[in-house]
Amino acid sequence: MKHTIVIMLLLLTVTASNAQTTSTSEAKQLLQRLADKYRNAVHLSFDIAYYYAANKMPVTYLDSLQGHFKMNGNHYWFEVAGTESLYSDQYAVVLYKEDKLMYLTKPAANITNPVASLDDFLKADTLFTCSVTHEQDFDRLAIDFKGKSAYKRTEYYIDTHTGFITRMVSLVRSELLYDPSATPAIDQANAYSIVEMQFSHYLENSFDDKALDSAQYFKKEGKEYVTVAPYDTYKIFIGSPNL
Repeated sequence: MKHTIVIMLLLLTVTASNAQTTSTSEAKQLLQRLADKYRNAVHLSFDIAYYYAANKMPVTYLDSLQGHFKMNGNHYWFEVAGTESLYSDQYAVVLYKEDKLMYLTKPAANITNPVASLDDFLKADTLFTCSVTHEQDFDRLAIDFKGKSAYKRTEYYIDTHTGFITRMVSLVRSELLYDPSATPAIDQANAYSIVEMQFSHYLENSFDDKALDSAQYFKKEGKEYVTVAPYDTYKIFIGSPNL
């Protein structure tokens, strides 16, 4: 799987019983509250487990990953499958530990942030429809995408006691989950795949600002970027001109 794509995905389809479904406007209000909940959390950390399955066999996982996430406002850090990433106002840093490579670039859209997509949905509300189903212990926010989106459907399962997401399930185009050189023939039945994310161990005030400081990875000497210990053996690759 392409790990950077997988991390941004959300999702699934379940049948609700004895539940109440809201209007689209109410669903969008919940989407806004959810985005604000994460944005206003102070030094929030949590674990994420990723699972991937074919659409025609949703109960059989084909791959899985474990990750850890830290965020404070728009700054965040995460580690998954041997890759560590940090995003701040000025820099985006990605460590490929197996290759001892540090990729350094300007922060772009937070496509790897599983929470940033909430804001994207709110800005592009003509591209999807959404609704909420209320259960006893959670709200299920369902988003159906229009047109030729990478997603067909995304669902958020939100704990009504904490206000945080406990599970996301997305139906995403299968072709996006493979490297182009290894993409198998995809028939119509397998055109979409399921990617599930399970969130656990939420904890606020669990770290300090140093955990989200790019100075732990490199320093700038004149116009040159130099790695610092314990990453001083890493090679820096600059991904943005005039950084």
